[in-house]
Amino acid sequence: MLHEPGTKVHYAWVIVAAAFSMLVVSGGMISALGVFVKPIAVGLGASRGAVSLAYSLHMLSLGAACFVFGALADRMGVRRLALLGGTVYGLSLVLTSRSRELWHLYLTYGFLASAGVGALWGPFAPLIARWFAVRRGLALGIVYSGVGVGTLLMSPLAAWIMAKAEWRTAVLIFGVAALGVNTAAGIFLVDRPSDRGLTPYGAATAGDGAVAREGDASSRTWTWQEAFGTWQLWTLVATFFLCCLSHSTLMLHLVPHATDQRVPGGTAAAILGLTGAFTVVGRIGVGGLADILGGKRALLIALAAQTAMSPWLLATTEVWALVVFAVLFGIGFGGGFPTYPVISREYFGVTSLGAVFGLQLAGSMAGMALGGYLGGALHDLTGSYTSPFLVSLAAGLASIILAACLRQPREIPSTLEIETIQAPSRALDLAAGRKQMAVE
Repeated sequence: MLHEPGTKVHYAWVIVAAAFSMLVVSGGMISALGVFVKPIAVGLGASRGAVSLAYSLHMLSLGAACFVFGALADRMGVRRLALLGGTVYGLSLVLTSRSRELWHLYLTYGFLASAGVGALWGPFAPLIARWFAVRRGLALGIVYSGVGVGTLLMSPLAAWIMAKAEWRTAVLIFGVAALGVNTAAGIFLVDRPSDRGLTPYGAATAGDGAVAREGDASSRTWTWQEAFGTWQLWTLVATFFLCCLSHSTLMLHLVPHATDQRVPGGTAAAILGLTGAFTVVGRIGVGGLADILGGKRALLIALAAQTAMSPWLLATTEVWALVVFAVLFGIGFGGGFPTYPVISREYFGVTSLGAVFGLQLAGSMAGMALGGYLGGALHDLTGSYTSPFLVSLAAGLASIILAACLRQPREIPSTLEIETIQAPSRALDLAAGRKQMAVE
């Protein structure tokens, strides 16, 4: 149900649709870049490792941008950030299409585009948390599945365009499309339900206090300073880092690996697009599962599915096996992402979710950067993808171990509670002091 009983469709789902649309055109290019690796390398006279470095710079910058804009989203309007980010991203792709040197690619795609996407990825998690008292996992899954839909659409479309024109034409078309869609969708974003005289979705039927309690073991929210002092948050950051290092190697180099195995380029691009399609299935399905099982259990399921596909791809040369990879890897890869903000909401509340989840995104993008670059660099060094895919497997296994260690953080006593706890000992100290004075 998209509405509360006796009401029309809740505006929270309009927020979901608008955010989803913006991530389709602004997030899909991240995974679809795998289709461009070889053409860009040929066009600029560069190695695959050099082109992969642009991807790595993009991921590192995106991580920093997600943290900065996520923290800003806790203090200012998401709508303004999203409109600014969407515009910057579209313009960055237009400039990327004009690249004639590697440093042009590094500057426009590596840094500028990441700033635009960061203004969307970081703030959207706290935005959804504000609008939903229930079904947050499902809503987050739908929103961030936009990246998978973008991959599904942009990968084969890019291959089709590049069969008729050069890679610059495809990037230019994507940039113009991003400008139009981001501007139109951003207008529908509203920062808080109260701005439209509404309550969060599900709050009216879940009972008083649902917003504060639903899905949380903690009865209060945490400040970002308190959250940053817990080992649980840093374990989440490390898990996200390793998870993304594992899957970025496979995503960015799936098409080059497949074509190296004499799979036609159009078929390889279609398989990457299929991966994007099942990323959508994973994000919505596992996101919804997180509402039932909890974020940690859903995350472990996704990590297991993703990691199992590293050795599968290493041994794969047939098209049918690549299709199996696309289905299972897409579900695992896509399903992990929405579980992190769900776990963050369960552990730390919503007050500082932008900063808390933004820090995790920074870690994840560092993993994406390292994994994408290692894939190209190790291939250039060894002449095959065996070493990169083994590194992917090791990182995936490590992420599963860390995720299994996650535990609900203990609440930090408030100042009043500390004073109450300390009061008896202070009274004893005062009594002891008076007794000593009497003896003297």
